[in-house]
Amino acid sequence: GSLGVGSGFAGQVSGNGLADMYINVSYTPVISFGVGTKAYFLDSKLALGLQLGGKIIADLSPEYLAYCSDSTILAPEIGEIIVSDFMIKNMNPV
Repeated sequence: GSLGVGSGFAGQVSGNGLADMYINVSYTPVISFGVGTKAYFLDSKLALGLQLGGKIIADLSPEYLAYCSDSTILAPEIGEIIVSDFMIKNMNPV
């Protein structure tokens, strides 16, 4: 079994020929869990395994960075996403 706490990242790029837009969202903490098994072969030179697990986002106010390849269209912006109760139920039903 495994249990861990870490960070998460999501990014999006879009373009329309005029400029490319970028959005990066960083969220911490992320709780991960899982159960797995491994089998070793060829004097432990080959390992085959199977793991089943999941992740739960525990950050209620992730930070974002938005910027554009043409800074006259959008100046770089750093902000915080406000997460509503409805969004929390969809991200983490537990």
